[in-house]
Amino acid sequence: MHRFALAVPVLVASLGCGLSTVRCPSEGVELRFAVDGDASVAQALMTKRLQAAGQTCVTATATATGVAVQLADPAADSARLTALLTAPGHLRLAANGAPATYRALGEALSDAVPDDVSVRFDRDHLVVSATDRAQILALVGAAPAGHRVAYEPADPGWSVWLLQDAGALDDPEVLDVSLGDDTFGPSLALRFGADDGARFADLTRAQLNQPLPLALDDELLMAPVVRSPIEGGRLTITLGPTITEAEAKRVSALIAGAGLPPTRLEAEGVY
Repeated sequence: MHRFALAVPVLVASLGCGLSTVRCPSEGVELRFAVDGDASVAQALMTKRLQAAGQTCVTATATATGVAVQLADPAADSARLTALLTAPGHLRLAANGAPATYRALGEALSDAVPDDVSVRFDRDHLVVSATDRAQILALVGAAPAGHRVAYEPADPGWSVWLLQDAGALDDPEVLDVSLGDDTFGPSLALRFGADDGARFADLTRAQLNQPLPLALDDELLMAPVVRSPIEGGRLTITLGPTITEAEAKRVSALIAGAGLPPTRLEAEGVY
């Protein structure tokens, strides 16, 4: 069960070499990324992702065509870092789809799925007994007009959520992200910028006693029921007892650097 609550104030320190007690080697791996967009924006978001993922001896520098990332560790897992730094990581907080929209999608899916796959409407989302992620993506296909689809593993199958475009908070400015822990598993504390914090408060006012799905790309992180307006742009996400520390760090890093322009690895070497 995911939980949604106000967070206490959080201080997040930079993890760059200059502010860390870690002694960084003088040699390491350099990854050069091409960016389809503003390289300075990509550099800032990549830096946030690396910091949130706990990378200490690292620098990201904007170049004429993209970003150069230097990791002062010859044994660094460059493939894992490349995956982290090229994932879109688009964050959306939005009103849940209307029951009629869910029912229409459910009826269409029921007519299309194999006999061994079931589809049911469960109060505020669909549950499809697909066997794996590839199957659920193929079955659902394109989202209904005016919505984005997000998925969450269910038992059995997958939960399917519809996030409305109207009034959605897309790629909000996230000022702080910090990992914590509670009795329900790892948690993330977020603080939005002033403008997005005000929009978030408006969204919670409009969705009283309704689910408010939060998705990262097509991965549902949570869908809490809003019991009262949430002011101040601060919230805590409990990720659940089954998530690993590594996965919690990945989600934290992608949220910290949400909205990264399209980025691809161009070259890899040592320095």
